[in-house]
Amino acid sequence: MVTAQFIIHGLWPVNKTGSTLQGDGTAAPVVPKDIQSDPVLYNAMNKNWPSLNGGNFGFWSKEWKKHGSADPAFNNKPLTYFKTTIAVKNLQGSDLFTSLRNKKIKPGSSTSKNNCKNAMESSIGVQRSVILKCYKESNNILHLSEVYICVDAKATKFIACNANELAKDTCCTGIGNVKLDQ
Repeated sequence: MVTAQFIIHGLWPVNKTGSTLQGDGTAAPVVPKDIQSDPVLYNAMNKNWPSLNGGNFGFWSKEWKKHGSADPAFNNKPLTYFKTTIAVKNLQGSDLFTSLRNKKIKPGSSTSKNNCKNAMESSIGVQRSVILKCYKESNNILHLSEVYICVDAKATKFIACNANELAKDTCCTGIGNVKLDQ
């Protein structure tokens, strides 16, 4: 599935050191009819949080069990996690593709990692809030595959990432340009 926007992979709570919290397997189950009973949430999840490898409900359930259930703030309530995740997506104000386009960075083009991060952080309004994940082809071209954005503990505003989180950036400095795939 090719989209003209960035989509959500998940909302991954971290502890104070930047380590991702992991669920312990005792999470409340995700019941599809609970999500479907809220058409606004269901439509937003389908649009902004689709699975790229199968069914959406299975993917959402996996994200809840692995990440959402680990955060006590969600009180073992999957719908609270899902609504919070969609709310974070809506925090952006303008989508990240638009922020890149405004800086003349377009899909299919290459740019420096810093240009890419600066465009996104300018849109978000917080420096050191973006982590880029890339993969490298055999010809050493880096392709942007994921964008992580750090939010506060209540997931209500963007914040600067801590040093441990920033170290997860796989678009290393000094390697050259990052290619944005079409």
